Amino acid sequence: MTVQFFNMEFNQRGLSPRVPDGVPAGAQAKAQGLVGSAAAFIIAAGAIHLLIAPLHGAHAPAHGWFHLLSGAAQVLWGIAFWRRPSVRLMRVGVLLAGSLITLYGVTRLWPAPFTHDIEEIDLYGIATKACEGLGVAALIALMSTAAARGTRARRSAMAILGAALMLGLFAYGAASAAEPLFPWLGEGLAGVASPTEQAVGGNDNLQWALGGITQPFQPGAEIALTGDVLASVTVNRSAGQRGQREIDVQLYHTTTANPIDDADVQAVTQMRYMDHGQSKTIALRSSGGHYLLPVQFAMPGEYQVNIVINTAGKQTTLQLYFDLFE
Repeated sequence: MTVQFFNMEFNQRGLSPRVPDGVPAGAQAKAQGLVGSAAAFIIAAGAIHLLIAPLHGAHAPAHGWFHLLSGAAQVLWGIAFWRRPSVRLMRVGVLLAGSLITLYGVTRLWPAPFTHDIEEIDLYGIATKACEGLGVAALIALMSTAAARGTRARRSAMAILGAALMLGLFAYGAASAAEPLFPWLGEGLAGVASPTEQAVGGNDNLQWALGGITQPFQPGAEIALTGDVLASVTVNRSAGQRGQREIDVQLYHTTTANPIDDADVQAVTQMRYMDHGQSKTIALRSSGGHYLLPVQFAMPGEYQVNIVINTAGKQTTLQLYFDLFE
């Protein structure tokens, strides 16, 4: 039996919510607060999804579309729930936010579809999942307030949370199964040379992690490090040295554009999915703030190169991901 416990009505100003007759007087204020909290938290999560959609889309189009559609769904749900909350919308909200939390956790344990990489834990992700988690908590509390007391309310909450978990796992499996059918939505575009591939000879695939988001590597792009320090990174093949890449890191000040010649720079290289240990390369200082890192790769494969930069007593690490094919 479906019972509508709350029906949002706006006063002449269109702002103040109220609940209809039949809700105990002592529960009305609590219910209004939970409605507003759930809507606000889920809308905030949706806004973050929309904000980071272009960044993820540059990495893999499928991920960009996922964040775009997820964000739009959350924002629309939040607006609808704020205006006219109902039991059905409560359940939809828990399913939506709970499944996204599940999917986030799964892709931090196993490779994400369309990229084959385990996703990183970053500030955007933490903020989004915190908002979604708080939204789910508010909805569960609201369901318990509105629904029948005791065991029935607890069973209903557990059932909807279990369904959200299963929905997230199903979404992961469905996306993994769909990946071979839509290869153009994956990481990189077949047949189109990226700026990195052009720079290093057409056979390597490079990416870097900026702000916790993996993006296609852009040779020579400015990267803010710490204070007023900027870095510019390029990668080239080393002439006559098979398996070696020369990473050129240029450091300079933002305000004066003067080069920084007293930094300490080194590269720590390791294979991403095979344990062959680490190798360290100390940079060779050159003029104009350039630091040259002749990094030797033992074999074709997938590598992570951490460029550790110490300047003015502060340390910053840039992450480069190499896919070497020869």
